[in-house]
Amino acid sequence: MFARSFLIVLWLLICLTLVSGQDPKSKAQKLFAEAEELFNKNTPEASAEAAPKYAEALKLWQELGDEKQQIQALNKLVKIHASSGDFA
Repeated sequence: MFARSFLIVLWLLICLTLVSGQDPKSKAQKLFAEAEELFNKNTPEASAEAAPKYAEALKLWQELGDEKQQIQALNKLVKIHASSGDFA
């Protein structure tokens, strides 16, 4: 009985892991790619949609300690901010 219960709990944990999403690196890469697609549309609206994706990717890159990716995300966020003309 215990073994069966254990297997059911293990199966549920595996399912939850698969449903809950990707590992942080994959998630950061996906967010960055989505942001790039928006950013490359070269419109203020698309850039406004891209910014939170870059910010979330930046947070994940910081957690992972990937400085190169952090710099790339920060660079894009600076470009979006500079193009908005909001320097306050």
